[in-house]
Amino acid sequence: MKSNKPLYHHASELLKIRQLKGLEFRARLKEYSQPVQKDLWDRIFVYIDLIFVFILLGQSLLGFWIQPFEILFALVLLPITLFTADVIGQVFHKALDTYAGEEHVFWGKAAQEFRKHHENPANLNHVSYINHLAAFGKLMLPMFIICLFFDWTQNPAWGANLTLLLFVLLNATEIHKQAHLQKPHPLAQVLQKLGLMINKKDHSRHHQAPFDCCYSVVNGWSQRLFDGTGFWKKMDLFFWNKFKKMPRIWIQDPRAIPATVYAELKNNPQLIPEDLIIYSDVFSHRKSNELKNLLYRD
Repeated sequence: MKSNKPLYHHASELLKIRQLKGLEFRARLKEYSQPVQKDLWDRIFVYIDLIFVFILLGQSLLGFWIQPFEILFALVLLPITLFTADVIGQVFHKALDTYAGEEHVFWGKAAQEFRKHHENPANLNHVSYINHLAAFGKLMLPMFIICLFFDWTQNPAWGANLTLLLFVLLNATEIHKQAHLQKPHPLAQVLQKLGLMINKKDHSRHHQAPFDCCYSVVNGWSQRLFDGTGFWKKMDLFFWNKFKKMPRIWIQDPRAIPATVYAELKNNPQLIPEDLIIYSDVFSHRKSNELKNLLYRD
């Protein structure tokens, strides 16, 4: 059963891997999931972002020196800032995992690596700090530049919290990495115990079949809001109904595909993406009975 719909980039790689057998297959699959070294400009963007962090932070500290009462207001804003960071991080994570195009100039590389990471969760554990942040350095730079147009010495509480928000989002991939390590950095361990960073126990649920929950990558504060309401599952179904393009999470694990969608695919087999067929062949243990009946019916 074929489809005219274009393959995801990673599915094109899997198509080649599928032809291999035994140890060669396993070795190539592991190699495929490794993150790539970012180019020089990607890393330069990160350094520029970090310089802007210090500039913005310096403005806020000067403002606190001039208006010390603003420190109390900054502390009031702090939990709102951290919750907002988790919401934004979760939205970005879900978008890159499920909806983003892999050929896009700004987020294509990040989308590819997020999806490969699902097949080998330990693939990011040995990536350097700067190389890890490079996926988002380019995206964050315009936001830092905009912030430089404001004088945060006049509103240091807002400036400090906005700087913290951008810094946390820039470091979201590193925070996520620490949630995968057996021995996180000592500072990360303290922040995880305080509930200020997502921990291994909470994040590990995201890597368990059917991979459709726990998208928080900052501190987990917004987890209950999204998972408790089934928000992302509803968004996946909306995405399918609106664009007739299968959310990538369904391709990764067909057991997440709703029964109503299987019924639609049965009546309209031309909607079955070839990515789904390739993925189910390479990761056959995830092939649901509904998918088997759909693909191998007479």
